[in-house]
Amino acid sequence: MGGPKQAKEWGVTYVAAGAILFGLAFSTPILAHFSAIGGHDDWDQLLDKQWVPFYTVSHFHQFPLWNPYECGGIPSLGDPQSRFLSPFFLLDLLFGPVIGLHLEIIFHLAIAWSGGYVLARVQGLSPLASTLCGSIYAGSSWLPLHLAEGHQAFLASVYLPWIVALLWLSFSERALIPAAGSGLLIALTLGEAGTYQVLQALVFVALLGLTLSVLYRSCWPIAALVIFAAFSAGFAAIKLLPDYSMMQTYPRPWDAFDDTSFRLICVALFSRVQDLLRVHSEGQWGFWEYGAYIGPLAAVLALFGAVKYPRAAAPWVIAAVAFLTLATGESARYSPWSLLHALPIFSSSRVPSRFLIPFTLAAGMLASLGSEAILKRFKTWGSHVVSLTLCAMLIDFWLVSVPNLHYVVWGDLHNPAAVSSGFRQVQDRSNTHMLATSMAGEGSLDCDEYTAIGTPAAGFNEPTYRGEQYLLGAGSVTLSRWTPNRLEYAVDAQAPSVMVINQNYDPWWRVTSGPGQTFSQGGLLAVRVPAGKSQIVLRYISMAAIYGIIISMLTALAAFVLIRWESRRAISRPS
Repeated sequence: MGGPKQAKEWGVTYVAAGAILFGLAFSTPILAHFSAIGGHDDWDQLLDKQWVPFYTVSHFHQFPLWNPYECGGIPSLGDPQSRFLSPFFLLDLLFGPVIGLHLEIIFHLAIAWSGGYVLARVQGLSPLASTLCGSIYAGSSWLPLHLAEGHQAFLASVYLPWIVALLWLSFSERALIPAAGSGLLIALTLGEAGTYQVLQALVFVALLGLTLSVLYRSCWPIAALVIFAAFSAGFAAIKLLPDYSMMQTYPRPWDAFDDTSFRLICVALFSRVQDLLRVHSEGQWGFWEYGAYIGPLAAVLALFGAVKYPRAAAPWVIAAVAFLTLATGESARYSPWSLLHALPIFSSSRVPSRFLIPFTLAAGMLASLGSEAILKRFKTWGSHVVSLTLCAMLIDFWLVSVPNLHYVVWGDLHNPAAVSSGFRQVQDRSNTHMLATSMAGEGSLDCDEYTAIGTPAAGFNEPTYRGEQYLLGAGSVTLSRWTPNRLEYAVDAQAPSVMVINQNYDPWWRVTSGPGQTFSQGGLLAVRVPAGKSQIVLRYISMAAIYGIIISMLTALAAFVLIRWESRRAISRPS
């Protein structure tokens, strides 16, 4: 007979298998068209962000620090929308950015489902009841809708239940290791461009920590939050510092003017018409920013759970009410959204309806509590009722949410008609051709980014174009080697002069071989060169990234020490 350890191993195997089956079942449109791509709105921009790091690594064998293909040249690691700092980037390198992304979707759906399940299990709920939390969160329409629009960053939302589950373990077990692990998942979320998801997670765990601290009159949840915050910042530093540096250079101020009506929220949560192109008369965004279907069965179970277990449900009720209130946006002068938006790290946020995503997780937890109440109250037939309800919900979610994934594969990836013999900037007056432009070996001066990024660079098809490199005085400059992070030139100047490079100036560009120092020439990258012949090598060396790597490595070392210390403390603790 197997012991508890073997039973636990079988339990993990069953959950992993169930998660993969869920991911496959809820991505069937993708499985049928694995090489196709989406073509709606943001798909071009975000596929371009998949392709550029892939090409930088696979073709130039460089870490993607600089992206010359967008906006005249911008930081790549520091771009808040870049997603390559993730273990799932290996899928891109192995299978290409299109198939790699499709595999990511399947795995992320599995992660979302298993995370919701584990979150309910750490509350002490039964396996059957816990299945509802994972199914509601992962089966809701919010992820297929955002993917259909091209919002790949919302894949990072799947880590939210795992972040909350680990912190809950830290709260309940008075252990620091889970809090550190939760911080590591925050870093992974940010590495997959989940800036909004990080902010939502911070609000979620803060609400839970404060509620539990009051309910149980304990300071431990607050202490765990402090540890969590420290490890989150430390692990995320490799991405956080470059992101902060870029957003200081290219800020995005955003007013808190947006609001969502109560009627639209009801439609988002309960209407079975969750199509990407659904027309609605309220709200300034497309329906992809509102849809977060949970359905009536989940709502009834959630209310039942809140009534039957008021103390256990209190943290989730408070979180659900807070997220619903935040989702209404600037509904009043001093609304919670307006106050939250006034904080520095939230000041660039927009679309308050995105708080419906963590709401679905809180609703899923309450529904699991309601299912648990049924299982305990009606032991003879309660499991049949919950099982039938779960099946009905899964079918409903599949019919409502999954059809939006058809938009993910409704187009084809077309290679450019001609590839440039050497990199050059182009002015095409369109920010919807960025992927094809990059694949042609050209940089899009008309670009779509998280904020407006102007550039003094000129396209080869403009009358002001003087080449990708030129001298301001008499002489010549020849490109010896071009890569995204390293540029090599042979210069022959008749007198001291300035070599100008047709890319945006960034202070992390350095002359690593040859004379001169970099500086800004009207916003373009430039180097002062002496008279005569010289060989000049420029490298993009982001000190923000280097500092971030050092901090993240030190944080990993601190986590290792913490694991050893807490393990020894657990062994020495009397049983």
